[in-house]
Amino acid sequence: MKNGRTWALIASLTLNVLVAGAVIGALLVRDQGPPGRRDFGGPPEIRAIAGGIDADHRRALFRGLRNDPVLRQGRARMRDSRDAIAAALRSDPFDPAAFEAALAARQAVQAELAARGSSALSDVIATLSPDARAALADRLLQRR
Repeated sequence: MKNGRTWALIASLTLNVLVAGAVIGALLVRDQGPPGRRDFGGPPEIRAIAGGIDADHRRALFRGLRNDPVLRQGRARMRDSRDAIAAALRSDPFDPAAFEAALAARQAVQAELAARGSSALSDVIATLSPDARAALADRLLQRR
């Protein structure tokens, strides 16, 4: 009977540690991006900088991204470009020029969205104090 109590105690302790870890993990990532998402996507250089700003400025960034009409349509435009690439891949006979055009169109959408994201990030960075920008630069360099 003592052995059963020992296993029950170990199981209970393990469950408590798992629950505590989940709660702490949720608290740590709570302000990491827009509601429901921890990683907001975008080019790595924008993610790296945005990840280093404080929660209030990060919320301002996401508010700016959500309010940009081009970025709001970005997901649909990326889906359309993916569909065009898939159609080019399925064509028989394969048309390399159509495939390259579909890839170029997708790259153009990606470039436009990245430029809009960079602009929104720049707008938020411009509101930081010199000390906050210096601290952001330090955090960025520590991530190498």
